[in-house]
This record gives sequence, C-alpha cells and structure tokens, in this order.
Amino acid sequence: MTSADSTRTGLILRPVERRMLGWVQEHMIRTVVITSLMIAAVSLAITTIALTVNGMDAFSSEWRIGLYLSTLIPLIVAPGILVYVARLLVQLDQTGRDLHAAAMIDPLTSVLNRRGFFQEVAEHPEHFEGASLLMVDLNGFKQLNDTHGHEFGDEVLIETTRWLRGQVGVDGIVGRFGGDEFVAVVPAGIGVSVGTVHSMMFCNVGVSMSIGAATVATADSIGDGLGRADDALYGAKRSLVAAA
Repeated sequence: MTSADSTRTGLILRPVERRMLGWVQEHMIRTVVITSLMIAAVSLAITTIALTVNGMDAFSSEWRIGLYLSTLIPLIVAPGILVYVARLLVQLDQTGRDLHAAAMIDPLTSVLNRRGFFQEVAEHPEHFEGASLLMVDLNGFKQLNDTHGHEFGDEVLIETTRWLRGQVGVDGIVGRFGGDEFVAVVPAGIGVSVGTVHSMMFCNVGVSMSIGAATVATADSIGDGLGRADDALYGAKRSLVAAA
C-alpha cells in the first residue's frame, strides 16, 4: 500500500498566501487606494520620461493630456481590477479546498477514503503511535444487496461507520477502503473490546462483520500493521466459514 499523493493542488493557496489574501480582504480599501496610487505614480513617471525623450513641449496641450490620462486611467481602472482579482483568488482557493476534501472523503459514509487515510498518515503520524488498527469487512454483503436492494446496502455501510466511530472515540480515525471494507484506528491508551466477529440487527435484518486487529508502533509501520490486521481479518472469515 502506498501513501496518498500529497502533491499540492494548484488551486489551493499556501498558508502564507492565504494569510496575505486575508490581510488584503481585511484592509481592502487601504490596499486598493495605496496600490492604485502606486500604479498611477509609475504610469505618470513612465509617461513623463516618454514625453521628455520625444522632445515634447512641457507646456503643450499634448503634454498635459498625456499626464492627465496616465494618472486618471490607473486610478479609475486599477481599483476594479484589484477587487476582482482578490475575489477571484478567494473563489479559486475555496474551490481548490473543496475539490481536495472531496478527493479525500468517501461521499456515502463521509469518512476518509483510502487516499484520505494515507494522507492522514503522512500529515499526522503522531495519531498512529502505539495505535490499534482494525480491518473490518461485512460478511455476505453482496447477498444483502441482492436480497434487500442497494439502498439497504448503503444504509448498512453508513450504520457500520457509525458503529466504528463509537468504538474508536473522538480521537480515532475511520476510513472506507472501498466496497464493504473499512479501517479504524484506535488511539493508544483507549481500550476497545471487539471480537473477531461482530453482529448487529439493522431494520430487522441480521448483519455481521469480520474484524482483524493489529497494533503499530509508529506511522512508519502502518503498512506492516495493515497487512497483519488484514491477515487476521481473513483468518476470522475462514473461521466463520468453517463454523457454518
């Protein structure tokens, strides 16, 4: 298993860029006035140099018109452009963050997807020090879908995430790796009493899940821990089949 791609999305501003943009929004009038005056001053200086180089009479009407236009046009046009650019950056940044979040969250259950889980590992390794990993897989999920319909199956998946969240606590992590396969991270020091199989009733229908557990020392050993939890999960499934 590989870590999620943590490459920065182009639309998302860096923290320092977001702070700068926030300052601009907070002091928009001051920023617009100062920037417009600076642009007008630069434009006036360039126009003056150009007129002087071309040998135009400093007292001619062309000279005065050139100076007026080089000063007034920036003062009129610049504020609108500056406000538009600031608002556009805010919208692009928010869109980028929304897209980034959507790429990390499972839309059905609202928990981390596989990519989001490994992104969490990369960004917050301290959450995994001494933690217990639970790999969870629903038993006979295809039959549930075939018998009761996909809407029922979706509700079972949602109910499963609710149960897992109750097991891991407020500081725990729950993720959906795909289909009916889930992962849960129980922080160090929090006891969790789950067996290899958990059964529940949902809408008067019996639902069971197989569970494999493993403990990891650090985030660096997350791959090995998931492998051991996965092995334990399928061991639980084999035991369930043998007992049937």
